[in-house]
Amino acid sequence: MPGTGCASLQKWHVYHVWCADWIPPHYQYCICVCTIREWFLFINSEPPQGRKARAYAITISNHETHFLKKPESHTPTAPNTFADDRVAKALENPDNDLGKLAPFLIGRIKCAVETNPSLTDFQRLVMLSDDPVPLN
Repeated sequence: MPGTGCASLQKWHVYHVWCADWIPPHYQYCICVCTIREWFLFINSEPPQGRKARAYAITISNHETHFLKKPESHTPTAPNTFADDRVAKALENPDNDLGKLAPFLIGRIKCAVETNPSLTDFQRLVMLSDDPVPLN
């Protein structure tokens, strides 16, 4: 469950999480930005729909990672969580940990997080911190 913090989650690692209830059901690439709260940035093949979300989304090319298949993917900078145990289930298979993002991609995300006005100061603090920010 979100907020419990899976012991094997690592910040800035990308995970492959099965989302059976999504339409259509598919694996979602997720960048962990908080291990304690289980916050993720989703990597999508299409840019965000909203104008403001699109303005702060990060574009990642397939040559910048070893796991992306499409030429371009987009990562909104607002954190997401899963309401169930699908992250824990994904972590049961070590192949679902796709490894840590390259430092230049982490830097690109941090720059977008710093300037995104839709994030709260707390969200920004959690995502930019190198150390885990406690729940209380």
